[in-house]
Amino acid sequence: MAAALIAEEWRGLWLYNRLHDFAVAHARSLGVSAVFGQSTTAHVVSQRLGVGSGYKFMALMVGGAPPTMAKGQTRRGEQLAARGGLAYAVLPLDAAPVLTATLPEQCADVLRRITDDAGYSIVASDGAEPVGVEDAPIYWKQAGSEFIYVSGPHDLRAVEREFWAEDARRADTLYVDLDLAFDCSEAIEMLRERGFYLSGLIPAGRDGRDWLRMQRPQAAADIDGIRLLPEARWLLDEVLADRSSVT
Repeated sequence: MAAALIAEEWRGLWLYNRLHDFAVAHARSLGVSAVFGQSTTAHVVSQRLGVGSGYKFMALMVGGAPPTMAKGQTRRGEQLAARGGLAYAVLPLDAAPVLTATLPEQCADVLRRITDDAGYSIVASDGAEPVGVEDAPIYWKQAGSEFIYVSGPHDLRAVEREFWAEDARRADTLYVDLDLAFDCSEAIEMLRERGFYLSGLIPAGRDGRDWLRMQRPQAAADIDGIRLLPEARWLLDEVLADRSSVT
């Protein structure tokens, strides 16, 4: 369940719990290894619901929510002009979840902490084939975000050309997911030189692969307004530290 919003007049009736439990049960019946949720960072209420259901924080998407979406999660009458954030959390459905990854040196420590906190073990990738995603960016019109995927050996100049495509240029926030089945250290350096910084880890993401997400807000993002539960604030610190170090 990527997102759920209960109309104000229907809150307090446990509708979210019923919707969520149905979605998770259906995912288990399909053999899905994990489900994810994206909670607003305008407050911690929905984050607390996720943690209570077993979700683990994996990434922080700065500028992931447009002002209209963020405004719907704040106090009535509060004016917001900047984009809000999303806390990306995962509920593993496997009894012993595994991350198949070659951890890049630049962020190996923070990725290990994320996986440790979420109960994942890490196994080395061996003989993985690239998945055909590099020519298939996804523009999420509702949120004003563009997602670019990179898997396997690639020409970084070709990846950079995606940044100049129409959807990428008009996106308020640009995300690049790097397939951790391959060494992505060189791609990380290229992205950091172009203003991208750490978002976090996306396990069992597109095509079932495990991905490292980098991010670059291209419109005003409300950094000071980010609110996270105490157990996730360390991730905010890591993301902001990486943000302060990019060129």
